[in-house]
Amino acid sequence: MLQFQCPHCQAVIRVHNSAMGQRGTCQKCGQKILVPTMTASSKTELEDTEVILQEEAPDELKGPASEQQAVSELLAALSSPEVKPTDDDPILNVVRRGKRSNNSFLITGLIFLLIGGCGAVAFYYLSQPLMQAELTAQIMPVDAIKPMLIGRHAIQQPELFESFWLKNPGKKIEINSRLLETSILAQKRGLELRLYPGPDNDLYRVDILQNEPLQEYYASHSAELEEQRKEVLVDAASSFLEQMVVKEDLLRKNSRLLIEIRDRMVLTAMVHGLGFRLVAEVNGKQYPCVWQDKQDRLYFALPKETTNFIIRETEIVGQNKAFPKTMRFDISCPQAKKAVSKKTPSKPLISKEEKEKEEKGEDKEGGKNEEGRGDKEGKAASKIPVKKEKPTEPEPK
Repeated sequence: MLQFQCPHCQAVIRVHNSAMGQRGTCQKCGQKILVPTMTASSKTELEDTEVILQEEAPDELKGPASEQQAVSELLAALSSPEVKPTDDDPILNVVRRGKRSNNSFLITGLIFLLIGGCGAVAFYYLSQPLMQAELTAQIMPVDAIKPMLIGRHAIQQPELFESFWLKNPGKKIEINSRLLETSILAQKRGLELRLYPGPDNDLYRVDILQNEPLQEYYASHSAELEEQRKEVLVDAASSFLEQMVVKEDLLRKNSRLLIEIRDRMVLTAMVHGLGFRLVAEVNGKQYPCVWQDKQDRLYFALPKETTNFIIRETEIVGQNKAFPKTMRFDISCPQAKKAVSKKTPSKPLISKEEKEKEEKGEDKEGGKNEEGRGDKEGKAASKIPVKKEKPTEPEPK
């Protein structure tokens, strides 16, 4: 059998060897074609193939008896449905190229999608205000925190306050710990609150609004933050009065409940919206803001000798973040660093002989010092009796 391709449509055609040099019509495209002849090398290969095929099926591969039979075989071969495309079929090549093109398009799309996602995340963070800076804190005296008053008009249950005030006129409720020392005093005008750092802490002040992005953000969101703070304060004050009226004795003895009242009511009343949402972090431990002055400077009660800390937003249950995630301030305190490095001067070392002379009252040159003078004046002075005054007795009432 001879196999070749149609020069017009590239369809694969198989005919018998005797049809070489004959003309026919391609059943696929309808064009006139000429059956090619074989070269000497191709003929040798074909003869070898024919020998093998004749051994397997000699009756099926006998040549045609005439040229007319060869032409009929050619036409039959052209119209035979058994002709199968090979790997060189142009239709298969187009399909393969289409699949490769689809795969490359999919990969390219995924790459662009990934780049777009990264770009969107980067744009989000870059578009956020850069609330990050290195600021300096100052150590303040403990009495820098002024008393705060929760007015009667700010308490939604005036009858509870009236009952508590009449029951506790001028009587303080003290809530003390190593962190803070606080007191609550009922007055006619409302609840007076006082706060001081505990014995283990110092008072640190930070002017955090030096950062312009934070200053602009707080100016536009201060009303919203203040509204959140007031809601917590009103609820905490009402809860405090209810507990004091119903079970005052038990509350005064329960230090855990008193500290909860301090954190929810006292600390919330001592600050504004900015200090309400920010905390200081020292070695992974958070410390609340305890005071916010009229210039919106923040005060924190931190462990003594703290030289560096971080200010960030605290998480409040039931409320979303109020500041961007990028907000973080690194605070240093040179005053605390100097206080840590400052050492008391040590006494100079003296020899054993100098120590004995000092005990005898002799100076380094062998004479007597001021305390051990041996002259008459010194002896006379040592004999002067000291008149002790009697303590005055208190006057009878």
